[in-house]
Amino acid sequence: MVYRTVAEDSGHPRTMARAARHHGGNIDEVAQRYGLNARQIIDFSTNVNPFGPPPSVLETLQDNLWRVSVYPDVSQKKLKEALADYLSVDSSQIIPGNGSAELIYLVASYLSPKKTIIPIP
Repeated sequence: MVYRTVAEDSGHPRTMARAARHHGGNIDEVAQRYGLNARQIIDFSTNVNPFGPPPSVLETLQDNLWRVSVYPDVSQKKLKEALADYLSVDSSQIIPGNGSAELIYLVASYLSPKKTIIPIP
């Protein structure tokens, strides 16, 4: 296994647009550059499981592939109920989102602040 980050900083000013463009690594590009198989690279540049899903998850996905043609429940009722049951909270306390960025914007939209601070590394 090769352990290295694959995100590269070109030295340009860090704007949000630039940061979004370079979020995460490009494993295929790095594999080609260093003559490696992409499966030999563990990418630590994003918050993902570098080892992939466990076999039980792959089996569940395989068993439910037919669902990709069905529009998902926009209220996410089953997900909220399952999480609420697991966490011993009321389902009204669960707010699913497509990643932390969406939830941050959702909170900001709900609070309607007059000023916003966006910290950029």
